[in-house]
Amino acid sequence: MSRPRDPTDPRSDSGPRWQLRVLDGPARGTTCGVGARLGIGRSTSADLQLVEHEVSRQHARIIEDERGRHVLVDLESSNGTFVGGRAIQRHVLRAHDVITVAGVELVYEPVPAATAPLAETPVDVHALRRGTEHPVVVARTHAPTAPVAAAVPAGALLDRDGRALVFERPDGREYEGNLVDDVSEYRMLRAQHLRGGFSDPSMRDAFARLGARLAQPRSSDPRLARRAFCRFGCWLPADVRLPSGDVLPCHVRDLGVDGAQLVTESHELGAEVLVWLAIDVVDSGRPRSIVLAARVAWTDGEFAGLAFASAPRPVDGRYAERPDRRDDVEDRRADDPGRA
Repeated sequence: MSRPRDPTDPRSDSGPRWQLRVLDGPARGTTCGVGARLGIGRSTSADLQLVEHEVSRQHARIIEDERGRHVLVDLESSNGTFVGGRAIQRHVLRAHDVITVAGVELVYEPVPAATAPLAETPVDVHALRRGTEHPVVVARTHAPTAPVAAAVPAGALLDRDGRALVFERPDGREYEGNLVDDVSEYRMLRAQHLRGGFSDPSMRDAFARLGARLAQPRSSDPRLARRAFCRFGCWLPADVRLPSGDVLPCHVRDLGVDGAQLVTESHELGAEVLVWLAIDVVDSGRPRSIVLAARVAWTDGEFAGLAFASAPRPVDGRYAERPDRRDDVEDRRADDPGRA
C-alpha cells in the first residue's frame, strides 16, 4: 500500500524542485535551487552567500532528511535563524516559509513551472515599449553592435526593453536555446556535483549534457584554450547592485558559466569588490529576474570583468573536480577564534 503524500516532501507529486529566493537587500531576486544540501552564510564557499556583517560565515544549512523533506538547521550562528519570526534550531520547511537571516528575508518555494510557449501566451508589445516589430540584438564578442530590425521569433527570450536576445559563440554561430537558464541550471547542478554527486540519474545526465553545451571547444588560440567554459557574446541591459545599495546600469557584453564582461559609461568599481549582477528578462510573456553574486575581477576603462561566486578553483587552467575545502576550515575558525 502506498504511503500518504507528505505535503512537506520536496519530491511529492513527482517532485517540483524547490528554491530559496532573496526578498530584500542588494541580493534581492537571487534564487538558489535546494537539493540534498544547501549552505547559507557570509563565506564565499556558501551556496547562498549573504554579505551582511551580522550574517555568520557558516550561518545555516538546509539538508534533506530520511523522508525526503528539506530541513533548515541553524549552525550556532551569532544572530540566529528565524522562520515566520520565530527563532529555530531545526525546522522542517513548508512551501512559502519565510526565513530571516540577520535581517535578510528569504522565501522557500517551488521552482516556477515552465511557462507556455510564446504563441500561446501573447506579449503586450505596448507594455514592452515597442511596436509589432522588435529589434534583434546580434551578439558580438569584439564590440557592441547596432540592433538589426526584425520581428521577434516565437518563444524568444526578450530583454527588459522587449528586444529578442541572441547569444553568439566565438566562431560566430548562434547558441541554440536559452543561455541564461542553461548557465543558471548548470551552476546549480555543478554545486551539487562538487558536494557529493547525484542520487537521481536524470540530474547526472542533465549535468553532463549542459556541460557539453557550455564547454569551451578545442582551440588553437591560447587564450581560449585556457578556458573551461565558452564565453558567449551578447548585448544585454542589466544592473550591477553594490553592497551600499547603489545600482549601476550596464550592458553584459559576454556571458559564461563562471563570469561575465560588462560595459558601462562610468563607474568606480574596484577589483575584488562583491557585487550582484541583475538581469531582467521577459520569458514567454512573463517578466523575471536572474541575480548572480559576483566579485569584480578586473576593470579597464568602460569595461569590467565579473567572476561569479562559488566557482571551483582553477587548476592548470581547468577546474578541479573537488573544491578546495581550506576556505571552509578558515571560515569556521573565523566564526570561533578559540577553535583549533
